[in-house]
Amino acid sequence: MAIKQIGLNLSQSYYYSGAKPTREVDIKRSLVGDIYVALIAMDKSTQLINLSVLIKPLINWIWIGGSGLVVGRVVVLISFYWRQKPYMI
Repeated sequence: MAIKQIGLNLSQSYYYSGAKPTREVDIKRSLVGDIYVALIAMDKSTQLINLSVLIKPLINWIWIGGSGLVVGRVVVLISFYWRQKPYMI
């Protein structure tokens, strides 16, 4: 089985104010879907990691569709404004 590398950067940080580590989530975005990967645990002795992976399909199409609705509404409002404007003769 071949492993495909997708170039995600995961990190785990320790801050002085808290005893628990904080983890950063990395997101790989595409038109097909978004992949969210978080580093949950790391074992230094066995060099194994525990990951949380969420795949959200077609998320960017929601933004593209919403933008299309906004552009369409602006076009309709502009055309409505021009139709209501009286002609100067």
